[in-house]
Amino acid sequence: MLKRGSECIGLPVLCLDERCRITTVKDILYCTENFKVFSFLIKEGGYFYEPKMIFFKDILEIHENSIKIQNQKSVHTIKRKIEKVNSIQSIIGLEIITIDGNTIGMVQDVLIEVGTGKIVNFILSESLFDDLMEGRPQLPVTNVFEVHDRSIILPENMTHTILHDTGGIKKKFSLE
Repeated sequence: MLKRGSECIGLPVLCLDERCRITTVKDILYCTENFKVFSFLIKEGGYFYEPKMIFFKDILEIHENSIKIQNQKSVHTIKRKIEKVNSIQSIIGLEIITIDGNTIGMVQDVLIEVGTGKIVNFILSESLFDDLMEGRPQLPVTNVFEVHDRSIILPENMTHTILHDTGGIKKKFSLE
């Protein structure tokens, strides 16, 4: 099952042993080397307190409207920065460009394989009109492209891997 990253943020976290809702997901952290979900951030850190997270391996189930863990021992306080881990929010809004400088679109969201935590696709936006008519294109995630602070650079030969016609008005009403 695939789930959008934006659909996971804000989900309640349910604890089975205590039979209660303990918190909500604030952000998703992923490994920058293999593009897999590392953890769900449930409390952001500040000057006087550390962030808290639930590691992906401790998640029992991710449903449409909740995330389930066994008990509160799955919630971990993080005392130092974790190397090679970044927020999903750092990808959202990045411009996708080719090595030649051609703009492909902007990252609007990510698709996550729920069973493995693998980020399988970036959901792109080309323009509001195109998004409505054709649906949002999807770029399969590989380790071939370069992620920078403001953009993701694709080799020219990867542009053919972009999935188009993923929905939109044309598909819904068979207007092609």
